[in-house]
Amino acid sequence: GILALPNPALAGYLAPHSTSLVIDIGWSGSRAIVVYERNPVFRSYHSCPFGLRQVVERFREILLEDDQLDVTSTMTPGNGSRPVPPKAAKEIIIQIPPETLGRLCIPLLIAPDIKDDDMKDDDMKDDMKDHIKEPLPKKQGASKVRFSVTSEQMRATFSIGVSPEARREAVNVLFLGAHLPGDGPSLSEAAAKAVRACDSAVRAKIGASQ
Repeated sequence: GILALPNPALAGYLAPHSTSLVIDIGWSGSRAIVVYERNPVFRSYHSCPFGLRQVVERFREILLEDDQLDVTSTMTPGNGSRPVPPKAAKEIIIQIPPETLGRLCIPLLIAPDIKDDDMKDDDMKDDMKDHIKEPLPKKQGASKVRFSVTSEQMRATFSIGVSPEARREAVNVLFLGAHLPGDGPSLSEAAAKAVRACDSAVRAKIGASQ
């Protein structure tokens, strides 16, 4: 026979634990479901209207609020980079399409604060290098990471620095909840509702699997 599963439940089959809380963060919304002994608990399924689109929008706002925006430009490969004036830097940020900004910055926003020394696995290094063009400085702990965007119209590549504080604040939009009535629960509220929808034995096993 065929067992139809909601997409988030599929992740539970890849986890080392047979029982877990699975959270799926999508572009326009997120959802949570409990998987018990490899079987989805359908009554635990809850969603929220906060997804990566809101993270990217908040990230753009944070960059535009920074009067000392860290943007450098390279007009011709090999000629080095030069700082972009704040007003021009903000125009560059405004012109980046949401999907492009999301593709470039999401790996920076959701990745933990790591140093180059901590990246022991070669595959992990290669994957991160696809997105992080300049590694974190050694011996400085969590510092700025950078992503690059190329403008065909301006015939230049721009490198944009992102601080740990900006990264954390952008992701927090998933967990702060709605500020206006009717916006719906936050991701953490949806996850809590998913767990509360289960009986005590399932909740206890979820806690033991963390």
